[in-house]
Amino acid sequence: MSLNSRHNLTAAAVLMVSWGTLLFGSGCASSAVLVRNMPPEWRAQPVSNAQTVALSKLASATIPQDLIAEGDIVTVEITVGLRKEDNASVVLRVKDGAVDPPNIGPVQVVGLTTQEAEGVIRTAAIQQDVYKNPSVTVDLTRPKLNRITVTGAVNTPKTVELRPGNSDLLQAITAAGGLAKEAGTIVEIQHPGYQPGSTAGGRMPAIAENTADGVISASGESVAATPTAAKSIKVDLASLGEQKVSIPTLADGTVIWVEKQDPLPVKVDGLVRHPGHYPIPVGENLTVLDAISLAQGMSSQVADKIFVIRRRPGVAEPQLFQVSYSRAKRVGSENILLQPGDIVAVEQTPATVVLDVLKMATFGIQGRLF
Repeated sequence: MSLNSRHNLTAAAVLMVSWGTLLFGSGCASSAVLVRNMPPEWRAQPVSNAQTVALSKLASATIPQDLIAEGDIVTVEITVGLRKEDNASVVLRVKDGAVDPPNIGPVQVVGLTTQEAEGVIRTAAIQQDVYKNPSVTVDLTRPKLNRITVTGAVNTPKTVELRPGNSDLLQAITAAGGLAKEAGTIVEIQHPGYQPGSTAGGRMPAIAENTADGVISASGESVAATPTAAKSIKVDLASLGEQKVSIPTLADGTVIWVEKQDPLPVKVDGLVRHPGHYPIPVGENLTVLDAISLAQGMSSQVADKIFVIRRRPGVAEPQLFQVSYSRAKRVGSENILLQPGDIVAVEQTPATVVLDVLKMATFGIQGRLF
């Protein structure tokens, strides 16, 4: 290689380095905010995985299956002798908490097991002087069932039938096949007659109540969740362990909707081996270094400047944040969480330009020698 050729390559390298210094030392970088100075409202929130939520928190107290509830149909048999005509068998519906056997009168049985109901009916028959020493049998002939529709991110969306005493979120979700892989952590409970209104985004307390006028009121305290107290209730599964809340029981005709997560992908661009759009795995957190790894790493050995371009709902202009690759590998706070829709751009710097020029010069020299 001639001295003149080497001089030309050196001059070109100096020119490119100077150009790179001017280009990358100013411009959009000047408007970037160092990630360590990021305002709290711009920080991405950790993602909760619905699959790791302890669904046992959605269960109400265990209630015996033979517990008598309002609307049940029971068969009451009273035996007082060996002759058939001396005995009685009647089918009764539980109304206003009671059954009304002939000649005995209303007897309160709601909340009792069938065995306990036998005892109170026998006592009432003796007190009314209808029978002296009857044998009473109570059979739960046709239990009242709550029909609850479970939709959204469950494995088998359908209408399930549950006993009133065991109509809770755990039983309903379990009967619908459990949470699907794409399930989020928000479950909305719509009581009969509810008309969907407006909703608000972002992390909420474990239970948020939609009032009749559609305005969301929320608190960390227990909510008396009944169809008359609130038409629609949102339960945040991820917050159940953080706050003391009471999980509502489900009335007949309730509709349950489990949130489905379908987050926007993260775009990785610039000095990476495989630029492109990469989906955020449902229920998992993704950091800047994770995004670089998804793009098969840096394409330049000296690349260090990373811009994260982020948008927020209600804010017209996106915000630019600057991350140092080397610092992110050492300091956890620099390796920030990404949110759906973020753009991660690995930028050219004077150092990457110099390295590119040196590679070009080396390639040119080798080509002339061989």
